[in-house]
Amino acid sequence: MMSVEKTLGYSFNNAELLEQALTHPSFYTTKKQRLKINHFERLEFMGDRVLALVVGEMLYETFPESTEGELARRLAWLVCRETLAEVAKEIEIPSVLLYARATEENNTQWMTFLSDACESLIGAVYFDRGLGAAKQVITKFWAPLLHQQNISVKDPKTQLQEYSQAKFKILPKYRIIQQIGPSHEPEITVECCLNDLIVTSIGTSKKIAENACAQKMLQKLKNL
Repeated sequence: MMSVEKTLGYSFNNAELLEQALTHPSFYTTKKQRLKINHFERLEFMGDRVLALVVGEMLYETFPESTEGELARRLAWLVCRETLAEVAKEIEIPSVLLYARATEENNTQWMTFLSDACESLIGAVYFDRGLGAAKQVITKFWAPLLHQQNISVKDPKTQLQEYSQAKFKILPKYRIIQQIGPSHEPEITVECCLNDLIVTSIGTSKKIAENACAQKMLQKLKNL
């Protein structure tokens, strides 16, 4: 795990936090092995919020003329699963992450594991030395990305929302109709309703399933 510290340019005071951040729940394959407290997911929870705060502040200062909508789209890209997974690779998380090895056979799930681990690591830095330390790490890896994304590219959920508001004057409605599997690799089924149209999709998170639903709904509307 020293390679991660070297890449981060950060040395942990509490090495246990680093270990917790890089041990995915899937690593514990049996109930006897599983910890009573899922430290990985707790750190991920905090890292997600710290990352959004710091990147949001960076965007606010970097793009003083941008509207709230433009800032929101930039933020969405900078903290999305794909971007987080790429940053995780840059930090060299794949070489030290403890996880269920079979996961690499499922590219979508593997990307989710990497993005979650990236957030967990940020959470660990935050609890190790506070917001200032977390901000230094985040700035190192996210500052070069601020100008890279095309903010005109919107996710399917945003596209559907804007389309339905313009054409029908209503918003699509989403609801979870089923969730199965363990917390570290759930299978969530979401339903999307718009007027009389209904579609369902499955994803490893609510966000992924909702975007898949929105994509299906957009396609169905185009075929009408």
